[in-house]
Amino acid sequence: MYIEDFLLLLKPYGMKRTGTGWTARCPGHPDAKPSLSVGRGDGGRILLKCHAGCPTERIVQALGVQLSDLFPDAPPPARASDKPRSTPSRNEPSFERLQDAIASLSRQFGCEPCGEWSYFQADGRLIGGVCRWDVNGRKEIRPFRRRPDGRWTSQALPEPRPLYNLPAIRKADPAVPVIVVEGEKAADALHKMLQAAKQPGVATTSSGGASAPHKTDWQPLAGRTVILWPDNDPPGRKYAEAVANILTGLGCPVQLFDPARRWKLPGGFDAADAEKHPAALDCPGPAEIVRLIVESAEPWPPTVRVNPVSTEEAAAPPLTVCLADVQAEAVAWLWPNRIPLGCLTLLCGRPGVGKSFLTCDLAARISTGVFLPDDELAPRGDVLLIAAEDDTARTLRPRCEAAHADLRRIHAVTVRTWTLADLGNLRRTLDGLPEVRLIVLDPITHYLPDRTDLHRDNEMREALGGLATLAKERSLAVLLVAHNRKAASEYADDSVLGSRALSALPRAVHHVLFDPGTQGRRLFLPGKCNLAAPPLGLAYRIGGHPPRVEWAAEPVPLRADDVFRRHRAWERFG
Repeated sequence: MYIEDFLLLLKPYGMKRTGTGWTARCPGHPDAKPSLSVGRGDGGRILLKCHAGCPTERIVQALGVQLSDLFPDAPPPARASDKPRSTPSRNEPSFERLQDAIASLSRQFGCEPCGEWSYFQADGRLIGGVCRWDVNGRKEIRPFRRRPDGRWTSQALPEPRPLYNLPAIRKADPAVPVIVVEGEKAADALHKMLQAAKQPGVATTSSGGASAPHKTDWQPLAGRTVILWPDNDPPGRKYAEAVANILTGLGCPVQLFDPARRWKLPGGFDAADAEKHPAALDCPGPAEIVRLIVESAEPWPPTVRVNPVSTEEAAAPPLTVCLADVQAEAVAWLWPNRIPLGCLTLLCGRPGVGKSFLTCDLAARISTGVFLPDDELAPRGDVLLIAAEDDTARTLRPRCEAAHADLRRIHAVTVRTWTLADLGNLRRTLDGLPEVRLIVLDPITHYLPDRTDLHRDNEMREALGGLATLAKERSLAVLLVAHNRKAASEYADDSVLGSRALSALPRAVHHVLFDPGTQGRRLFLPGKCNLAAPPLGLAYRIGGHPPRVEWAAEPVPLRADDVFRRHRAWERFG
């Protein structure tokens, strides 16, 4: 186990960074104030000291890990062609029972799960599960699986994954329709409605959400009548289309039930909402909803596209919307308060300051889901590196490897002639990589469409607008890397090379600068922050062999404008 994984277990115990180490309340005894010190020893081993006298064995036992987990193995070099390991990972805590694994995460989140769902093999053997926690208004969903050694760990089911309610599908009459919805919660709600209506039918879904239907084994539905009920949002419709394509290839008569084509429904409306609010579909109860599904489902593909826009609406779209009718949405973050999901973010700095080192370090953290430099936890996912100036084999892989990346989750675009004029190709690439959470374009100027004038605001907005739309549609972060202009400025964002659109369209701007007071130290400082209060700056050095980013323990209470003003004053007055 690496220290980042161990610190995750201490989050519920008030873990905080202190100098070169960390403190937390000791899990080995009732602890009113932090008495446990945690440090990093030689070779990455984890050092523990309870100042109240608890032995190390008691501490690790309380956390559900073993003494051997304090001594990590060196990470093996990963390759994109590597197959999933059949041997247990020492980096992931394991438990004898599924409920113990769930309880461990409940302690971390500080609350009990609000939903639990189980996955079975066709013979009824429990092999996986999914849990949801509502943590301070944030939805946290974690998968669990039984490893080959019989122990449980918080990891996704191996592919191909079984369908939800698979034993019920196997037992049901093949003439009975199977209704596919998105998500286990919706499937359970539909199952209750089927029971209330005393209507034969089976509700199912796939594991992994709307972006992962291709990871499930749909073969048990081959030749059977299937009705698709999509969520009322773009991901729900894309999920339904992807499942329909898979099932059509299996010879299934596929039908569509889309109530949003007939009723005005809120965004995201699904079967679970219909169970709670049947009046939204003009039904007095769930039994009538089931009859509505059977009677109104139409063959796939639909005669008109899902949620069509009428000719009248297309010709004269409304110019306004009443804010009382707008459903507020919380900002989702890749890196809290620094890099939002669904938006563009700009990273700016002079050549040679270490921007690409920083992007490789960030990519590595996203690929493994470890802590970010300010102790926020990175959401684990894939990363797409589009880097024109760095060689894939000589630069990108060594830097990501030095940062302990899971290289199977990092993908590099090698076609240097690709530009933003061909977003269709990028969309198709992302269709094959549904778990991408971050795209890095380094430098963004290399990928502008031909004859785009970098200094013309309207042309830059047109070039970047489609990319911003793609980020929002896919709910992923896009990090644009840019250079500074040579002329000095008092305001950091004004120093970006090109038109103001390059710093105006992104919702966050960050600057990488050499620390004028400390040789070799770099500063990572905030510029514009549209979606959150400006975070504290961070500092790092580039060291080691092969070289990698080494973050300083303490934050830097500066914004990029502060350093730019100092530089400007030195130039004026010496």
